[in-house]
Amino acid sequence: MSRSNSSRQARSAMERTERQAENAASGIVQAVQDFGRDASSAVQESYEDLRDGASGYVRQGREFAENWEKTLEKHVKDQPVQSLMIALGLGLAIGYLYRRL
Repeated sequence: MSRSNSSRQARSAMERTERQAENAASGIVQAVQDFGRDASSAVQESYEDLRDGASGYVRQGREFAENWEKTLEKHVKDQPVQSLMIALGLGLAIGYLYRRL
């Protein structure tokens, strides 16, 4: 009987060890899933921050270009001869540099 008693104890110990291993594996799986969710959330937040920042820079650039265009139009309307001479001088300088290359 001691042999069957030992056999039952061994089997019981193996079953306990198996349950402990399954519980540990479940805990590890859960930890990895949680980590994946946290990492995914962090990446999503970073992407949204980057997108919002880029949108802000695009908006600022567009506003700057529009303001510069309005200022240039006003200058040309207020002083057409001077604007024509500046454009002619720039055209000659760019043409000269382009021909030298």
